[in-house]
Amino acid sequence: MLSQLGYGRRVYSQGLSLAESAEYDDELNDSVLDGVAIAGKRFDWMLGRLKVS
Repeated sequence: MLSQLGYGRRVYSQGLSLAESAEYDDELNDSVLDGVAIAGKRFDWMLGRLKVS
C-alpha cells in the first residue's frame, strides 16, 4: 500500500551509498532546510512569548 502511495520510493539503487554530488527527486536543497529551521525557531520563540504564567 505504501509503495502505491509513493512512500518509500527510491530513486537510487538499493545497496549503493548516497552520493553527495547527486541530486535525487525527493531531496530538499539546503536553502529550503535552512528556512524551515529558522521558521521553527521563530515559531518556538513566538509560542514562548505568548505563554501566560
